[in-house]
Formats: sequence, C-alpha cells, structure tokens
Amino acid sequence: VSTVCFVPNTSFDRREALQIIPGGLSLLACQIICTDEPACLAIQLTTTGNCVLFGGVISATFGQCPAPFTCLLKSYIGCAPKARRPIDLGYIAHYCSGPVQQVPFDNGTSRPCGAHSAGNRTVYIDALMHDGTNEVFENSLHAEMYWDDGIGSWYIRFRTTTAGNYSRYFLAAKCVRPRAIPVPECECEALPIFSPVEQPHIYSNPTPPSLETLPACPVSIQWFAPNFRSFFIYTPQNGARLYCANKVWMQVNDWTGYDETSSIATSASCVDRN
Repeated sequence: VSTVCFVPNTSFDRREALQIIPGGLSLLACQIICTDEPACLAIQLTTTGNCVLFGGVISATFGQCPAPFTCLLKSYIGCAPKARRPIDLGYIAHYCSGPVQQVPFDNGTSRPCGAHSAGNRTVYIDALMHDGTNEVFENSLHAEMYWDDGIGSWYIRFRTTTAGNYSRYFLAAKCVRPRAIPVPECECEALPIFSPVEQPHIYSNPTPPSLETLPACPVSIQWFAPNFRSFFIYTPQNGARLYCANKVWMQVNDWTGYDETSSIATSASCVDRN
C-alpha cells in the first residue's frame, strides 16, 4: 500500500514553520512525524538532525527578494515504491517485554498476533518506533498491519466506529507476553477510575476494577481506549481481564465463546447493570 511520500522541492515560496524537533532524528523519523501531523505539508532535516515541520505557503514582505527555499514536500501521488522488509527486521525488545510469541501477521490480517485460548490471552505487540522508543499496540480484531511502500515503513491501522481509521508508523515489531516475574521498574501506574457512567440509562455505580485477575468486574466493565478514540462497555460472560503490558494497562476479552480482542485502557471502572 502506498499512501504518502516526500519529494524534493526548491522554490522562492516561504512556508510557515510549525515545529522544530531537536536531536539527531533520521530522515525517515522526521517524515513519519510529518505524516502523522495533518497540518505538516513539508519538512527539512538540518545538518544537526533537527526536524523542521512546515505548513502552508506564506506571503513574502513587499519588496523582499527571498532566497531559494529547499524542502521535502509531502505528496500522495507519484510515490516510487520502496522495497518491503521483514516486519521484525531490526526489532529491539522493550526492557519490560517478556517471551516473544511470534512475528505479527503483516498482510492486513485482523488481530496481528493471532487467536489464543480463553485464560491465555495476555499477548500484545511490542513495536520499535522510528525514534528508537518502544510502544505497546493491541492484538485487536479492529487492527491490522501494512507496509507503506511510499514512505518505506510499517504501520498499524486501527478501525474505529466514531473517528474513522487511525494509523501509527513503526520500524519493527513482535508479539510478546508480560514478564513471568514482574520487576518494580515495569509496573503500571495506578489506573484511574472511569467516571461518570457513559450510559447511565443502562449502567450505574462505577467502582474500581480488579487488576491482574479474572474477572476484572463481577458484572460489566467500562473503559476508555485511546487508540480507538472511544469508550467501551462490556458485560462479560466469564470475565474481562486488565493486565500490565510494558507499563501500559491492557484490557482483553478473556472468556470462552467470545472472539479475542484487546485495547489499551487509560481509565476503567466496574458498573452495575440497571
């Protein structure tokens, strides 16, 4: 799939500087930042590694003769395809990651880490980003991984019902589990309670959920999932699980008879069904 690329451009046009990101970034990392920012229309990478994001063309001062301006313009047409590389090439594990389970499916398959039996679904994606950091992504029925041959990067696409599709670019990834023996530096921070109730005509009485146990709630659970830009409410048959994945709380449907899917939770609560 080819979505975006950056083409050299030299002109006398001046552009609005949106942001200067300091510090040794690669050209591809700078391109990724611009790709994720709709207002960014062009970039420059300075000799010191500063990534400069530019917006639209601005008018020159009357009587001023600007010097030629060279940048890389963001384009969605005429992108020369870049060769696909293995999705785990160059992968470096997060220091909190546990055992590697598999290489993620890279062909747009929903649930990139596959399906697992109930009670055994603490599998998530450890992704090495282009800036050298690691992020956690979900093994979700509503997420797929693709190669963008325009910019030359892997990305994960989250399908949402309220905000359209949302993508994150990354360098390499693997499917992992949490460490078998937790260490203090990998613990998650306290999970904020999700309150008030999102559907008060159906649910009530938000209380803190149980963590690292099954089930997390005796009746129903509600939580906010940032990558899907939405809240969810489930009434589990056998339980929903909240577990710590590389210092991030993850909610997973972990009961028999329901398709495995997961999402990061930045807040959660148990609720009673009216």
